[in-house]
Amino acid sequence: MLQLSPQNSELQLKESTCRENYVRINHSAISLMKQQCKAEWIGYVDECTRLFMARIKQKKANASIYFIKDHNNQRVEGFEAVTNVLTNYYKELLGNNTSHRASINPTIVENGPTLSLAQQLSLCKPFKDAEIKHVIFFIPNHKSPGLDAYNSGFFKAC
Repeated sequence: MLQLSPQNSELQLKESTCRENYVRINHSAISLMKQQCKAEWIGYVDECTRLFMARIKQKKANASIYFIKDHNNQRVEGFEAVTNVLTNYYKELLGNNTSHRASINPTIVENGPTLSLAQQLSLCKPFKDAEIKHVIFFIPNHKSPGLDAYNSGFFKAC
């Protein structure tokens, strides 16, 4: 009808009102779909979280020690008892070294540096390549001289 009489103000107003109503309804429908999608995704996230937490719980259960045999070959069960057996084993393995060290003599500390001038200078002199090579080749191949995980075999080969 508006196409037949484009100058009709009553039809223009009705068309504008209908368009606004359509946009509002469309916006509400899209908003509802977004909310439904969010709710659906939250369900998926919850499912993934449950699965993840179940796997963590399973790994923890697999890594736990439920029973162990003590030094008398007796089976011991329970976390507290297993903890005690393991603690006692390592205490016996490491031993109880209760030797006391002598205290520091304060007069030595008061004297200051104890190296002679010649000794101090020998510590400051440059070292030779042959000395470096001797020290590097003295270290076993499987030892790592630093935190970078390169062992001495790598340095010897290079």
